[in-house]
Amino acid sequence: MLEDDVLKWLGEKIYSWKDLNATQNTLTAEFSVGAMAPLPFLAKILARMSGHIKTGHAIKQEVRLKLDPQISQFIERVNLFLEKVRIGLRKREYEDLVVIIDNLDRTAFKVLDAASNRTSHDAIYLERADQLKALNVNIVYTVPISMFYSLKATQLTGAFPLHLILPMIKVSNREGSRFEEGRRVLLEVAGRRMEAGAIFDPAVLSYLAEKSGGMIRDFVRLLSYAMEIGLARKRQIPLGEAVARVAFQRLVNEYGRMIPPEHFRLLQDVHLEKRVRNDAEHQAMLFNLSVLEYLNNERWCDVHPAVLELREFKEAAPRKIDTI
Repeated sequence: MLEDDVLKWLGEKIYSWKDLNATQNTLTAEFSVGAMAPLPFLAKILARMSGHIKTGHAIKQEVRLKLDPQISQFIERVNLFLEKVRIGLRKREYEDLVVIIDNLDRTAFKVLDAASNRTSHDAIYLERADQLKALNVNIVYTVPISMFYSLKATQLTGAFPLHLILPMIKVSNREGSRFEEGRRVLLEVAGRRMEAGAIFDPAVLSYLAEKSGGMIRDFVRLLSYAMEIGLARKRQIPLGEAVARVAFQRLVNEYGRMIPPEHFRLLQDVHLEKRVRNDAEHQAMLFNLSVLEYLNNERWCDVHPAVLELREFKEAAPRKIDTI
């Protein structure tokens, strides 16, 4: 089987397991219980590799040193396996296969070479572009929005011509007035995930939508925080404004812990100008989501509502930007 061929190759090259039986026996022992237990061996070895890479720098380097020189062979084997999968899907009357690599955009932003301003994102999306595109399947990669504000954005769009930027859902207009349509979209998201109308007062849902800045991830986090706080404090449902405000303050505190002090003056500028510069500092602010991008006819940016509440932001003196 082609799946066994990929599994055997990975076991031999990465872990020096002698044969397919040794690979399968090791994986069976490691994943004998839990959610991974019934999954195919290929999924298990990929999960094992992923877990080891996240464990520490030394293991990450070891896996890279073993895999990098033979990446072409690995891609070739994976492509054979993918083609078999696609043929099987067509026989079952599916049109084709789409693979989505989610959360890749959350890869840590690091400057790897200050002289050339080479970053960890450049290493993935630009230096490895040919390898990312070499898989013979319809594939979607998530890319940090900050890359489109770098001087290498043209390289990125050249390497990946078929790209789409997904802006935040606008919950307030550029001048700060309410945008009801965007809030309704977020309330619909909440309604599809839970009995939102029964759990939250309608005004509370609108408040949490506003404080998320239109970022779905933070909106869902705020809903979760509010329910957790309401349960801990034994509040009756529907949950009210007091619980929502505590949930939002929790998000404010989280953003406060991650923003470098030198960013607050720049954030003041962004809030005033509704634009960002194409430099490393503003890329970092887009990456950590302290700045959000909106695209409603005209592209504009603003500071996350949680950051607006930080004392450091309020006390920072804005520095007038002459050119963008």
